[in-house]
Amino acid sequence: MRGPEAEIQKHIIELLRDKLEFNVWETSQGYRKDPGGTRMTPGIPDLIIAGHGHTLFVEVKAPKGGKLTDMQYLFRVRWTESGGTSLVWRSDSDAWDWLVSVGIIEETDEVA
Repeated sequence: MRGPEAEIQKHIIELLRDKLEFNVWETSQGYRKDPGGTRMTPGIPDLIIAGHGHTLFVEVKAPKGGKLTDMQYLFRVRWTESGGTSLVWRSDSDAWDWLVSVGIIEETDEVA
């Protein structure tokens, strides 16, 4: 992952893993031709997040122009139909808004 999405993902991980003690796994493997890289199933989101009673998959997209691929969309639909949580975040503010919406933090909380 490169460009604006990489920077957004870095900030999301910092908020969730480093400040709020979520477990966060990145599925980015670089190019498939990289030695030792694993082949990811097309459509698997960028982040797997667990903690505070929640498990979710998050696809990180650029604020403008970042679109889901057909396989990412299909994963999201099937995962949600199965009762899971699959989200698209375009900023760490999206992560913050989700944390507030599920009651993990208050809108007025300050995270050190």
